[in-house]
This record gives sequence, C-alpha cells and structure tokens, in this order.
Amino acid sequence: MPKDASLALLGGLTPIAFLRRYWQKRALLVRQALPDFRGCLTVSQLLALAARDDVESRIVLCARGRWSMLEGPFRKSVFTELPDKGWTLLVHGANLHSRSADALLRRLLSFRTRGSTISW
Repeated sequence: MPKDASLALLGGLTPIAFLRRYWQKRALLVRQALPDFRGCLTVSQLLALAARDDVESRIVLCARGRWSMLEGPFRKSVFTELPDKGWTLLVHGANLHSRSADALLRRLLSFRTRGSTISW
C-alpha cells in the first residue's frame, strides 16, 4: 500500500503513531478513509445476516442521551419500528459469512485479525 494511502486510511496518522496511540487502547473513527468505497454488502444482505441465528448482531440505540442495546437475531419488522435516526446495526464476523467482506478484510489487513464488524 502506498504511503499516502496508509495515511488516509489511518486518518493522517503514521502507522507508528496509530500503533502507539490507538492499537488495542481505544477506538479510532476515520470518516471517508476509503473515499470511493461503496460497501461490500447491500442493506438487504446485511439485514439477512442480522436475521440468522449463527451470526452475532446488535442494534445500538441512543434516545434522550441514554444508550441501549438489542441483541439479534432480528426479524425485518424490528427495523420498521426503529426511529429514523439514533441507532446503528452491527453485524459481527461479517467476513465469516460474506466472500466480499472477507476479501475486503484480507486486502486491507496484512496481519492476523479476529474478524470484521459492519455497521449500517
């Protein structure tokens, strides 16, 4: 990966600075780290994974400053009952169930990982 690409992926941090400040210490959100990325799963595919018994999924909600979490699997009707904003769906280990998610993870990471989580 070219140096400029790795800096963009890490929010402008060098790999050494990222490892020193964030790796296994705290989360780092980098918006638009892959600017032209269109996703490796459609919303329908992600919802289908969230409905499966063998896939770990969660919905995290924030309402009136209070956080809560629902654990899957989820019926599709659950999503019509959610508010317009203030929630996210997390599907853990998506790379174990989707070839495209696995290919993305393998392309981005050249070291050993425990899996990927995809949020919508």
